[in-house]
Parts: sequence; C-alpha cells; structure tokens
Amino acid sequence: MPTPSPRPSKRPAQEPSATAEPVDATQPDASALSLPAGVALPAGLGGSGSGRSLPRTTLKIRVFSTQPLYRVSYIIPTSDDQRYGQDDGVGSTWSHTTRVWGRPDYAAVFVQAFWPGVKVTCVITVGGRETERRTIIGPQGAMWCQG
Repeated sequence: MPTPSPRPSKRPAQEPSATAEPVDATQPDASALSLPAGVALPAGLGGSGSGRSLPRTTLKIRVFSTQPLYRVSYIIPTSDDQRYGQDDGVGSTWSHTTRVWGRPDYAAVFVQAFWPGVKVTCVITVGGRETERRTIIGPQGAMWCQG
C-alpha cells in the first residue's frame, strides 16, 4: 500500500495584524446616526448592521391640528434620503414622505403646538397601512408619535 505524501503547509506570507479594536455586536453604533442637539434616540429605534439589501417601502407622516404648529421634529433611521429633520412654523398641516427599509419601528415624530387646548393628530403609514394614529389635546400640544 502506498504511503500518502504529506500536504504542503499553506501559510500566509505575513500574519494578519491584530490592530483592530474588538466590536460589541450587542450595542448599536451610536456614530451611525448623528442627531440634532437635544434630540435623544427613542427606545425601539436603535439598531446596527446593514439592511440595505432589504425591500424598500413608502413611509408617510401626517400631522394636523386645530391651530398652527410650532415645531415638528422627526427621526427615520432607515430612510434612504433624510434620516432626521425639524420644521418650524408649518401651519396647521404637515407631511413628509420617504422610502424606508428594514423592520419597524420606522419613525418617531415629536410635535409641539404651544397653544392651550389645541388638538393635534399624528398619523404614520407604512406601505399604505396605518401603523400609528395618536391625537392629543393638551396645554402645549406636545406628543411623541412612533410607528
């Protein structure tokens, strides 16, 4: 019976460098989304990794009130174009439409009316399906809307 010949060792010419810092995959990459000063990332919107190959869908945010709105701020981490923004003095209606990818939650909106007793409604639709509808009547007309 013939004796098997030993296989040659295939070692790289140079050992790989170990200069990269270890990565904790359980924590979201805070540098991936830069937010305006004073705007914190709400629970449920964090994430890490890449999902750019996931299917896209349309997200639409609508806000309307009985009085002019002071400010609408939004965070849409998986938007293809504008991931966050703030609009001031928008009148009594405001909307924003974008393409998003990945899994919910897709967006968070903070609305401020600053009129006593004003009624404010926020509606978020994803792929044509309503995922959030919230209406408040309050001393400042301020609320979070997430869907």
